[in-house]
Amino acid sequence: MVSIRSGLILLSLAVLCMAAFGQTTVNDWFKEGNTLYSLGKYNDSVKAFDAAIKLYPQLAEAWNNKGIALSAEGQKDEAVKSYAEALKINPQYEEAWYNQGNALLDLGRYDEAVRAYNEAIKVNPKDSDAWLSKGFALYRQGKDNDALEAFNKTIELNPKSAKAWNDEGLVFDHMGKSDEALQAYNMSLEIDPKSAEAWVNKGNSLTALFEFNDAINAYNNATDIDSNNAVAWHNKGVAYKWVGRTAKSDAAFAKANELGYQGPS
Repeated sequence: MVSIRSGLILLSLAVLCMAAFGQTTVNDWFKEGNTLYSLGKYNDSVKAFDAAIKLYPQLAEAWNNKGIALSAEGQKDEAVKSYAEALKINPQYEEAWYNQGNALLDLGRYDEAVRAYNEAIKVNPKDSDAWLSKGFALYRQGKDNDALEAFNKTIELNPKSAKAWNDEGLVFDHMGKSDEALQAYNMSLEIDPKSAEAWVNKGNSLTALFEFNDAINAYNNATDIDSNNAVAWHNKGVAYKWVGRTAKSDAAFAKANELGYQGPS
């Protein structure tokens, strides 16, 4: 998953507060959009930002925040367009480049996502989130070496990024380097021992190394943290099957199916 930065851009432009007595100002609409977003009223939030934009079309922050609200509604294509409007106004708008990259990533438009993250990085080479998300987009494209380079840069900028270590492990696994993947997952779990995702991934690497009992322990940790993790239950069933514990295997597979497991059997 892509790294998410929470919170909308705030506005502090006094000139936008000026209006005739009794009229709603640009700043009023902008604040209303932020408030509605924080309440989970994304459609109403979009309408508020549109009202701000109608009064002041050059307000890049409103276009950016509208994109965030559209993305929260699942309207990724429209979000991309909104971020593009923000970037027409301010091509150096790092946050809009990053947000556009995330929307493009969610749409599977990986080349475009990488380009957007690159633009964010041009504006701020120390944006570890942009490096992290760029790495994930490259991983999705199967560009393992480039992805590792991006994740290494993320870790250089933010050594405590559990997500970067976890995603680096995914790349190593994809390259068939299970030992290196295991080391990366261990680093991730030192930082965030409550990550069910990293425990599952560690279990997968251990399974690939035929260390099934250790894999079972890893999957147990995952299901202790997230009892509804269908992948963890299924993969635990696979590991139990390898060590001949049929009853445990059948129970784990049954739990995975109950939770709607849809991965490979």
